[in-house]
Amino acid sequence: MSTPAETSTHTPIERLEEDLPERSVSLPETPGQNGREAAFCLVEDLDSTRQVRFKGDARIWEWAGVYEYLVRHLLRGNAPGTMAHLLQRTLHKTGNSPEQLHCLALGAGNGWLAEELVRIGIGRVVGVDVSAAAAAAAERDHPDALNEYLVLDMRRLSELQRDQLMEFDFNCLVALDPIAVEEPAPNAFTEAFNLLAPDGWVGLHLAEGSATPESDSRFGRLIRHMVGSGALKLEIRERYCHRFTTHGEPLYHVALIGRKIRDFDPGEPV
Repeated sequence: MSTPAETSTHTPIERLEEDLPERSVSLPETPGQNGREAAFCLVEDLDSTRQVRFKGDARIWEWAGVYEYLVRHLLRGNAPGTMAHLLQRTLHKTGNSPEQLHCLALGAGNGWLAEELVRIGIGRVVGVDVSAAAAAAAERDHPDALNEYLVLDMRRLSELQRDQLMEFDFNCLVALDPIAVEEPAPNAFTEAFNLLAPDGWVGLHLAEGSATPESDSRFGRLIRHMVGSGALKLEIRERYCHRFTTHGEPLYHVALIGRKIRDFDPGEPV
C-alpha cells in the first residue's frame, strides 16, 4: 500500500443525544504504565466503582449510554462518522448509489456504526458480532438502524452459518471498532470479504503503524496481500484521528475504502 494522504479527516463529534449515560463514567487518573494507556474506564454502579475494560467486558454494553459516552466524550472519537463520511464521498465520486448497498457491519457493537451508515443512505445493514451483550445493546440504543443482527464468530463459521450469510447478497462490508487500537482477526475479515459480490465496497481501518510496508501487523500484512494479489482495489486512503488515548494523546488510524475484485485465498502468492 502506498503512503496515505496526510490530510486528517477527523470529523467533529456528532451527538445523537444530549442525555448522559445512566451511570457516571470517567477515565482513571493514572494514564497507564510504560507509555501504554490504561485501557479501562470507571463506572459508578450503585455504591461502588467498577473498573470496566474497553475490550472483552460485557458490562460496557449492558449499561445504557456508557459505551458511546466513553468514546464520544471522554476519548473524543467518532470513527463511525468518519468511515461513513468517507464511504459516502467515495460513492458520490464514483457515481454509485448508497441505496443499492446491502452492508455487512463486522463487529457491529451497539449499532452506532449502522446508524451512521443508514444516515448516508445505505439501503440495508446486517450486523455481525460475537457478543450477545452487544446485540442486546443495539436493540436498545439504535433499534431502527439494523435490519438484522447475527451473534456469531466469523473466525469459526459453520457451513450452515456461511449459507445463512450468503443469502443476504452483501455488496458492502464495513469493519470498524471505534475504540480499538488493534485491528480485527485476519481470518474473520477474510471470511466476511469472501461473502461479498464482485465489485462490492469495502471499508476498514488500520492503526497508523500497521499501514506502513514494514509493519509486522498480521492484519496489515493481510490487507497488503489482498491489494498486491489483486483481490482488493483501494480507492481512498485517509489518515484520521481515531480517538484520544486515556492520557490525552491523539491515536491516528488510516481509513481505507476499496472494492472487491475477487475472492481471496490467504494461501495464494502475491
